[in-house]
Amino acid sequence: VSTQSTWANLQKINEDLDKKYADLNEKIIEQEQIYSSAVNEEIKKEGTYKTQTVRLKREINTIDTQKEKEQKSNSELKKKLDFMKMQLEQKDSTITVSYTHVTKQTEGQVQKQVVQESTQHQQQYQQVDLIKEQANN
Repeated sequence: VSTQSTWANLQKINEDLDKKYADLNEKIIEQEQIYSSAVNEEIKKEGTYKTQTVRLKREINTIDTQKEKEQKSNSELKKKLDFMKMQLEQKDSTITVSYTHVTKQTEGQVQKQVVQESTQHQQQYQQVDLIKEQANN
């Protein structure tokens, strides 16, 4: 009884252990597949993240380059505007000086003309007075 039943018990235990080992092996394979899928998913996410990061860096560089060009262009426009303003101020100054010169010249000419006309009128009055005097004598 003892050897045969012990041998049968050992075989039963061995079969149970083989079944448990096979079940555990299946669970390990299943867990490895889940882990592998999770790792692959993380790799995809990391790849997507890296791709997005590279794309965003390119966009930032493009924006920075565009900003630099606009700043340079604005600086050049400001220089041109400052130069044009300076030219206008010079022209304004020249016009003011010319106007002042012409005004003074004109005033001088008008004064001369008034003095000449006044002198002529005085001469004419003197002639009239002289003629009156001669007529009275």
